[in-house]
Amino acid sequence: MRRVEKSPSITEHGIKTETESAKLYNHLGNALQADDQIEQAITSSRTAPRINPDFLLAHNNPGDAFIHVGGLNSIFKAIANALNPDALFAFSLETDGDDAEYKLRTSGPYAHSMTYIRKLAKENNLTEKHLEAATIRMDKNEALKGYIVVLGN
Repeated sequence: MRRVEKSPSITEHGIKTETESAKLYNHLGNALQADDQIEQAITSSRTAPRINPDFLLAHNNPGDAFIHVGGLNSIFKAIANALNPDALFAFSLETDGDDAEYKLRTSGPYAHSMTYIRKLAKENNLTEKHLEAATIRMDKNEALKGYIVVLGN
């Protein structure tokens, strides 16, 4: 079985020859996120759905990055602009029950309030299709609470 290279530099080299490859930009976003280069990962992940809005995995990466970013205004705007009429935008987010739009937790990731998410959805003409309280991840054997959110046009 062939080993898949996850190095950002290898993927960046591929992008130089395949400038319109949504899959390569998506892969680069994953590699940069794994390398803790969060801002660059988000930039790369935003490029993939612009190249190919029907490439669903490209819309997933920004959702995975939400815990690393406070303000989500520009992400919501970009995704709302890229969504086809029948497409859905699904993501998870952590919350701590606070009404602050977002805040950096002591454990590192950001928590976002549902009030903030609903405000962004309304500002970008997205409607709530599904909302489910869930355990988003485990941190040192502690269940971190949040939501699974699905928005659409």
